[in-house]
Amino acid sequence: YKDHVRLNGEFLCVDFFLNTFANDIRDMLVANNQKKLKKLYDALNDMYVNGDRTVGNLVVVVLLGGAVKNDRELTQRVVEGLSDHAHLKTAFYNLASLICKDKRLKEIYGI
Repeated sequence: YKDHVRLNGEFLCVDFFLNTFANDIRDMLVANNQKKLKKLYDALNDMYVNGDRTVGNLVVVVLLGGAVKNDRELTQRVVEGLSDHAHLKTAFYNLASLICKDKRLKEIYGI
């Protein structure tokens, strides 16, 4: 965080979360430790449900979308892992479907 602020002169939340936390989430998804993933999904769901629209968008688009990009296996793993979190699961599934179809979104996610 401190290095990010020093580099950019301010806290750029989307950039920070996409390039830092989304990568950590991706590593967790690849490792597939169910206990850790359950805690992650519970925390992200709490943020999604109890946060405002900006927080919800950060959770779905930046954190989860940035973590899976267009990796079908990881996308399926997230969809299955969010089975207890219907609202977040639906939002993420809709985003994943859009990424697969939209050329501009593929560019944004570096696919």
